[in-house]
Amino acid sequence: MFKFVVFFAILTIGLCQDLKYHGPFFIWGPSVIEEIKSPALGVVNDGALLSLYEKVKSVVVFVTDTSDRIDGNSFPELKSIVEKESLVYLAQPRIPHPKGVNVKVHVVPLTGAAAAQDKVIKSTLDRIRDADGRGNIIGILANADDDGSLRSKREAEEPSVPAIDTNDTQARDFIYYAKGEAIIYTELAPVLFLDYNVTNRNYSIMKVLSGNPSVTIDKRGQVWKLFATFADGVNKTVLRFKFNVSSGYWAMKSVEVSHDESKIIELVAVGAVPEAPLGFSYKCMNIVFANGTNNLTMYNVQLQSFMGGGKRFNDTIDCIGFTTAPIWSGIFVSFLILFGTLIGITALMDIKPPNRFESSRSKQLTFTVQE
Repeated sequence: MFKFVVFFAILTIGLCQDLKYHGPFFIWGPSVIEEIKSPALGVVNDGALLSLYEKVKSVVVFVTDTSDRIDGNSFPELKSIVEKESLVYLAQPRIPHPKGVNVKVHVVPLTGAAAAQDKVIKSTLDRIRDADGRGNIIGILANADDDGSLRSKREAEEPSVPAIDTNDTQARDFIYYAKGEAIIYTELAPVLFLDYNVTNRNYSIMKVLSGNPSVTIDKRGQVWKLFATFADGVNKTVLRFKFNVSSGYWAMKSVEVSHDESKIIELVAVGAVPEAPLGFSYKCMNIVFANGTNNLTMYNVQLQSFMGGGKRFNDTIDCIGFTTAPIWSGIFVSFLILFGTLIGITALMDIKPPNRFESSRSKQLTFTVQE
């Protein structure tokens, strides 16, 4: 049965170039894909991705319709592949198709159970690596558009409950609100990567937190914790956003994460800490909290704590300051131009015309010429 599935996947590679798919996307391959990691504006532009495609020999797009959670337990072969290469997560709904680039394109539909899909991914990549060599392939895992093109009638009749609703990720924003106390808004679903050990067993989780969490708040003096609990029937993930107040400012320096009631892992803010004066909100394109290989990424975020009963965001402090790098560059270039202009004016002022001229009243100028 498995051989038939692999044969069917290989046979349909050339017939599925126009297969429609959407994000979020997991992209892995050689180190060059690090060029599109953590984009400043939250979305990678088409030009950067097309330029990336041109740096390899083959681009393989795996289009899955699985309702299983995509993690290291459901896809062990994919996990082992990704651990040896660079990995980038893009939460944007669409990316450009590589068919317009001078590169070999393989679009592979994935159907059936997660274990079967995992084996198809491995066998397909092994076959293409034999032809193009290791380090010359970019793999992309995407979600099939819900048009039924990948599902058989039998599969459609079987009841299933998706663990990650990717359409929900695109259709609405995500707001975690503790009434009158704290609020967190993010345009795209947060993405959680966990790699930890419990009772001598290693767990690797890659999860898009796109559900509707229950939100509570724990207020203890100058430290408040906003709890967002995500439950998908079997698994439960809890995020504890930790707010501190000091000297008239509030800050969110860390997030505590637990999955399936496992040990709590504290992730600290990478780069600038989200903070603002009391009575103000904080806004930024991307916020990343990390601890070793564990990390939580939030996109297009606005947050505020210690709201004093307020129901909406107050005035915003943006993480992008007034004097950004382009502004400093413009000031520096303007200074160079002004400096060059002043040197030119000074040089012109130093030009002195001759003060003696020949006339009928003055002594004639005599020049001695020697042969």
